[in-house]
Amino acid sequence: MRAHEEINRVNIKMCRLRTSIQDEHIMFEEHISHLQESNVLLAADVQRRYDTRWHVNCYHTLQLDAIEKLKGFAGTVGQGLAMGQW
Repeated sequence: MRAHEEINRVNIKMCRLRTSIQDEHIMFEEHISHLQESNVLLAADVQRRYDTRWHVNCYHTLQLDAIEKLKGFAGTVGQGLAMGQW
């Protein structure tokens, strides 16, 4: 029984991670776009820092995709909705 509970918790965390990655990407894109209008140098710095984070998030997304394709995967495929969006 404990193994089933743990699998359920991991499935929930996977969905939350994917949702967080997507929400973060949207937020950074919006902020960088606004900064380009008011402070180009700051926008470039934030973009450079985000690029590194984006590459890490891409790796995590690929790992999530691979897990979801495993035979017997019973979790939710894809992302959920962020708090406040439902």
